[in-house]
Amino acid sequence: MNWFKKRTLILISFLSLCFGIQSQSPKIDSLKQVLVKANEDTLKVATLNKLASTLARTGNLDTALVYFQKAHELSKKLKYHFGIAASLNNLGKVSLGKSAFPEALEYFFRSLEIAERYNIKSGMASAMGNIGIVYDNEKDYNKALRYHYKSLKLDEEIGNLEGVAESYNSIGNIYFYKQNYPKVIECYNKALDIKTKLGDEMGCASTLANIGNIYFYQNDYKKTREYYFKALNYFEKLKNLQAIGMLSNNIAETYVGEKNFKEALKYSQKGLQVATQIGVLDDIKNAYFSLSSIYEGLGNYKLAMENLRLYNLYNDSIYNDENKRRAMEIDIKYHFDKKATNTRIENERKQIILKEEAEKQKLIIYFGLGFLILVIVFAVYAFRSFKIKQKINAQLSIQKEEIVAQRDEIELQRSIVEEKNKGLTDSINYAKRIQYTLLAHDEYLDKNLKDYFVYFQPKDIVSGDFYWATSVNSAAGNCFYLAVCDCTGHGVPGAFMSLISIGFLSEAIKEKHILQPGEIFNYVRERLVENISKENQKDGFDGILICINSNENKITYAAANNEPVLVSENTFAYQPTDKMPVGIGISKDSFNTFDLRYKKGDVLYIYTDGYADQFGGPKGKKFKYKQLNELLLISSADSVAHQKENLKTTFNTWKGNLEQVDDVCIIGIRL
Repeated sequence: MNWFKKRTLILISFLSLCFGIQSQSPKIDSLKQVLVKANEDTLKVATLNKLASTLARTGNLDTALVYFQKAHELSKKLKYHFGIAASLNNLGKVSLGKSAFPEALEYFFRSLEIAERYNIKSGMASAMGNIGIVYDNEKDYNKALRYHYKSLKLDEEIGNLEGVAESYNSIGNIYFYKQNYPKVIECYNKALDIKTKLGDEMGCASTLANIGNIYFYQNDYKKTREYYFKALNYFEKLKNLQAIGMLSNNIAETYVGEKNFKEALKYSQKGLQVATQIGVLDDIKNAYFSLSSIYEGLGNYKLAMENLRLYNLYNDSIYNDENKRRAMEIDIKYHFDKKATNTRIENERKQIILKEEAEKQKLIIYFGLGFLILVIVFAVYAFRSFKIKQKINAQLSIQKEEIVAQRDEIELQRSIVEEKNKGLTDSINYAKRIQYTLLAHDEYLDKNLKDYFVYFQPKDIVSGDFYWATSVNSAAGNCFYLAVCDCTGHGVPGAFMSLISIGFLSEAIKEKHILQPGEIFNYVRERLVENISKENQKDGFDGILICINSNENKITYAAANNEPVLVSENTFAYQPTDKMPVGIGISKDSFNTFDLRYKKGDVLYIYTDGYADQFGGPKGKKFKYKQLNELLLISSADSVAHQKENLKTTFNTWKGNLEQVDDVCIIGIRL
């Protein structure tokens, strides 16, 4: 029975960080369609990884392996370091799913090395957590604990709540092995709180099962089954076959503890059936061990011995000395190679310094010789021309005075120019502080939005793009307004336009009490034309203004040239927009106020054109809206923190060494 108590914790730790097995056919078809149209770029890498992960969740590990390898090869071809680290990490998960622990460990360490080299913190956290899982399975709990704490620290730094919860879950498992039960309860409760807030049904199920393990260890089998069946309901709802099989085997063990071998046999056979169906060797092995104990309790010693023989056969193939030796060699090799790389880099740095010092010495010698020759030549020339110079000394004296006067004048002009430049730079920086004061602050957005991100990357010190928010309590309800706009120009002119536009938006809502987004845009356009657009200058902005009415649980919006994007059930739901700017344009029609029809869990994206218009990639072309929307679609199921990091990494990788062409502003909101 001691074996089973350890076995239950290994089960939940594995479920937390590896692929859950569930039905994903519609998503697979959608991803394959995106893949067919994708170019060979970073977006295709993300699609390959997402498709492979989804296939792995259906139990198709061999097919998933093929797509992960394709993602790895394309990432290497593109020198896309984020993609290389992610694909290596995923290849390790496939090996872990097949109980090939040394092979999995090798992939995870290679992923960790790439992530560390290029400071990809999300990749470092994921690889370290998975390395901890391998050591957990190898029963090297001290190493497992060390890597899980490292993963926890990194996930807390980048705000990855899903990763923080999984780390607490895994750390709780290991403290269970160490019999530090107060620490176990503390970790599990932290994990459960986070997963409940995130609406993570899979995570809640895993943590509930772990809490059941505590009661199992205390021989409270009735309480154990209470938590196991809660977890099982989640897993059956999610169609997670691996979890259903493993938890069925756990439930069987509670009946064994009560000597109810008939009920135990029913659940243990169910666990073996599912494990055999999906081909997970470790789960098949555990099911045979449970069946051996059950048949012994039923008095069928022949079947008990046969199942014990099958358990030993599978156990020897998974946990043998050669596997442990290979895992140790991989760990030592990683740390040795890392130390050797650091030593090599340090030696190369010293060689460069020595070479530079030698070059400096040569330069000093050459300079000294040249100076000596110059002095000799000058002395000869001075001797021969002494008489002539006496005649023109008066003229040279005059010329010298003129030169000194000109030099002083030049120096004065240079000082004036520097002072003006400094004043101009100080003014622009002060304008930046003013502009950022008017933008929507994180504290204000946190108060009104639950799950969102803001990716704002101006081209210059100040920006023509802006995002702004305000709220109004009226008879119509509590209304929260959020605008994302792109003013004419960028830099200082664009910043002035953004300040004026923010002022008119605030005036429309706060002073004129205009509540409909379309009517607000009409008012701002009228004010811009009256005050700014002289001599038919087409000054104004393109943008989106949304209104969230919390009383009516309703969202309305106005859109000028820019189109909001809604991702619903893994597909785009395109929204209507008015094809005219807020300013002088071809059309002078009134702006519409559109209703946004959405479901809970949908993700709304509002953005300007800076991201799509950025030049880069292998051929120096624009990123374009199609590729941007596909990137948003693929990452929409991820956490908002991961979506923002993925957008930033993809943008900088695409841009490379090219100049940023425009301001960038993207806001994503999970509804």
